[in-house]
Amino acid sequence: MTCLACKCSPQREFCSLLNQALREDGADTIGHAVTCTHAINTFCVARRGGIPVPWPSEHVLYRGGAMPRCFQSFFAVGKAYRAPMFIATSMEQDVSVHTFLMRLPPAAASQSPPFQEPVLWRFHLDGALPPNRRCVHVNFIDRTDGTVHGEDEFLFAPYSTFTVRALEWSPQPTVNAYLLRPHYIDVNVASDNMRQPLDLPLAPWC
Repeated sequence: MTCLACKCSPQREFCSLLNQALREDGADTIGHAVTCTHAINTFCVARRGGIPVPWPSEHVLYRGGAMPRCFQSFFAVGKAYRAPMFIATSMEQDVSVHTFLMRLPPAAASQSPPFQEPVLWRFHLDGALPPNRRCVHVNFIDRTDGTVHGEDEFLFAPYSTFTVRALEWSPQPTVNAYLLRPHYIDVNVASDNMRQPLDLPLAPWC
């Protein structure tokens, strides 16, 4: 069995390697990945012991990244799915745009998978639910310890359930200092993964 640490490189963070191991579900790394995930999930999935969570006032979380063009067909309005990895999100759209989207390389055929285009995800929480039931498989990570400036985040546990709420595919997805024109994917966040079907499809890209 290959240790995840043995795959580390200066160019990749451990969280990226852990998510890759979860997505690929390979026999050589999944045991280590599950051990790490179980430890992290004691924080993400716990009922938080009464500690208040600073939910966003508009009940929306953001995530910026690149998505290969070939996976667009998976997403359709009304489709429920599970995300087979940790999903890190921000309360601030600007963090997703400036920290992630504006740093993406141009989409190209040479990428693997090819044509990885900028996408801004918007995760909609059910603000009508009581705060302690709004989502029981996500938790707030306070990054004011100086490790990552301005990146306070909400981290969703692997296999969290989402339902596509709206889609906006840009004909020429572009994000730079002058233009914000990514693809947009809006999803509704399930309040409790345990109440969702176990046989939902897994997203090919998150």
